[in-house]
Amino acid sequence: MPDEADVRWVSYQELADARGIDRLSAVRTARNRRWQKRKGNDGTIRVAVPRNFLENAKRRERENPEEIPGEIPAENSRIFSALEGQITALKGQLGTMDAHLSDVRAELEAQRERAETEKADLRGQRDRAQVAADRLAERIAELERAGERETDLRAQRDRAQAAADRLAERIAELERAGERPARERKRWWPFRKRRQREEAAKQES
Repeated sequence: MPDEADVRWVSYQELADARGIDRLSAVRTARNRRWQKRKGNDGTIRVAVPRNFLENAKRRERENPEEIPGEIPAENSRIFSALEGQITALKGQLGTMDAHLSDVRAELEAQRERAETEKADLRGQRDRAQVAADRLAERIAELERAGERETDLRAQRDRAQAAADRLAERIAELERAGERPARERKRWWPFRKRRQREEAAKQES
């Protein structure tokens, strides 16, 4: 801790006036150099600035009033302040963009989950459709086999019918062949009886 005789308790504004800078630069200077500070009776914050720091600043100012090494000119300080304001605004925009990005990521995740659910549902429908298709194919195969059996039975029936028709035709032929001798015998039978009577009459005479 420096001796009280070696420091001067000044406010930030007094330090700024002594250095030819703005108050914000004076605050930075005190913070960077880690000078002790305290609150005065009037409530103003005062920092313990080494006397030689103030005296050197005054001497450099007298030698070169346009440039004070190690300090930020008031004009540049205002530029820095404006830049800091822009940086703060950009940080706010960045925070807003981060929040929006988080929302977008959450929405994309929700869409991905919905897509996975829909995909699983479609897979289930596909599996059920495949089972139904397999059953239908099996039924069609059964019907085709039944149709083949029906065709075979019809062919057997047709062959049996053809054989029955041939048998019936043969039987009819045989019946017709058996009826011809009987009709011929019946046709010649009266002449035979007459001839027998004539022969009997001749014998009697």
